[in-house]
Amino acid sequence: MFAPGTLKHDAKLWVMRDFTKDSGRGLILGGGVNVSSGIYAEAGDLRLKQSAYALLSAQIGYQFNERVSLRLTAENLTDKKYHTRIEGWSRQSYFGDPRNFMLTARLAL
Repeated sequence: MFAPGTLKHDAKLWVMRDFTKDSGRGLILGGGVNVSSGIYAEAGDLRLKQSAYALLSAQIGYQFNERVSLRLTAENLTDKKYHTRIEGWSRQSYFGDPRNFMLTARLAL
């Protein structure tokens, strides 16, 4: 049974273009979208609702050689404010992550 306060549909698409195939070094580009259905909760006369939403992500990186790479990933690029869960009777609603960035360095020994 579907609980209206949790996501019913959640679709994710991520694409990457890796320019390192021939030389073992080079640029890495990526982008993604996460589309989620609307959710709601009711408690008496109170109705809390989150409409369907889409979140955009991007990644840029560089592979220096077979052992060393650096990548910057950005999520929720539009800084969309959204709930991932809504509970009307208990008021336990969870906000989704705001715009955020992560820098990853990898060194293979």
